[in-house]
Amino acid sequence: MVRIDCDVHNFWHSAEVLLPYLASEWQDQFNRGEMPGPRGSLPYANRAYLLSEGFKRMDIDADDMNGWIKLTQDHLDLYDIDYGILTSDEPLEVSTLSNPHYAAALVSAYNDWQADTWLKADKRFKGSIVISPTAPDLAAQEIRRVAGNQNMVQVLSSE
Repeated sequence: MVRIDCDVHNFWHSAEVLLPYLASEWQDQFNRGEMPGPRGSLPYANRAYLLSEGFKRMDIDADDMNGWIKLTQDHLDLYDIDYGILTSDEPLEVSTLSNPHYAAALVSAYNDWQADTWLKADKRFKGSIVISPTAPDLAAQEIRRVAGNQNMVQVLSSE
């Protein structure tokens, strides 16, 4: 029997990890911000709710980029899970941005960062291609761009 956790919320210490992956024409906008959250939050235009303790995982030190080790040991190993499908967190909120091109650039940067950081960290991690539904043509383009990576196993979007 193969055990699959289909909802593993991977994390980052700051959305600024996306900067090396973000197309240069969008980096200034990212640095200036389009968000109600603190610096290092992913830009989003509207969040239906805010949490006083933030939106980051409380069980893992997100400032430690090796926090994935704790996730594998305390979750995948502990429960003998063969595969964990990464479902992100904040990147899904790009669908709230008013500029669909900026949203597409952010999810593209996220998908590349996820592949370089998480999918290389442990072969049991499988990725979700995150898209923004605000521009279906750009979403389809992103799916085609990333679909060649066999470790990406689904498409994920938020309305």
